[in-house]
Amino acid sequence: MHRLKYEGLVEAALLLAGPMAARLPSGTALLVPVPRVRWRRLRYGIDPAVVLAAALGRHTGLPVGDVLVPSWFGPVHAGRRRERRRPPRFGRRGSVGPGAVLVDDVVTTGVTLTEAANVLSGRVLGAVTATGAMTSLIGDGAV
Repeated sequence: MHRLKYEGLVEAALLLAGPMAARLPSGTALLVPVPRVRWRRLRYGIDPAVVLAAALGRHTGLPVGDVLVPSWFGPVHAGRRRERRRPPRFGRRGSVGPGAVLVDDVVTTGVTLTEAANVLSGRVLGAVTATGAMTSLIGDGAV
């Protein structure tokens, strides 16, 4: 995961797509990547969630929706305790319909996934990440 996230090793996403597909909630109709803030994407040249969602879409045949819009800057969470983490901010374009699943690279506290689900107005079945899966996102967007 580290090599995908910080070195742009796209092949890692292809290896992770199979195990991630096995963790998708039933009823999944759309994969929605949780994008990293734009300055980090520019700095590292890659958005791991977008790459993972594309690999997962190729593996499963599910469409990928470019629905969440990242902000330019956001809080750095690496190495911070839960109480020091602030949620990133997302915009939204279009709708997800029923059956959307968030795709992200890692989940630590669930702050980012919760914010993404809230922006999508609770139309999320769950989330799958390369480091595990959270399928407890429910209609109101709570994790």
